[in-house]
Amino acid sequence: MEDEILYSVYVKTDTEGRVTAADSSAFLSCTKGWMEIDRGSGIRYRHAQGNYFPEFLRDDRGICRYMADPLADIPEGRKRIRTFERNGVEWAIYERTAEEMDADYASLPAPPPTQQERLDALEQAGLERDAALMELAMMLTGGV
Repeated sequence: MEDEILYSVYVKTDTEGRVTAADSSAFLSCTKGWMEIDRGSGIRYRHAQGNYFPEFLRDDRGICRYMADPLADIPEGRKRIRTFERNGVEWAIYERTAEEMDADYASLPAPPPTQQERLDALEQAGLERDAALMELAMMLTGGV
């Protein structure tokens, strides 16, 4: 029987601790800036991007579903996905609440105007300019 290949699962977080990416040692050539959270064999570990967590890392709005924090800092009652040790400190990956995710979504900047919205605004500005020029012409010619 062949030896099973062990893969390390890594996550990347933003400055707030939200898990923004997951990958495995099968695909990462450099793990600087990544946290190792688990090791194992099989597809769950090799293809951690889409197989390690119970749901996609982001919801349909693009908001991160999971956090990584030291175990002592995790709010009570949170569903833990995985605990691990890092630099002598116990950490955990856990699910974020709907309220936390909604707050992130509400704080996103408004999307830029669509091409159609930009075209409509230009057309409206052109109409307003033409109307102002017509009014000026009428004033200069005495209304003729």
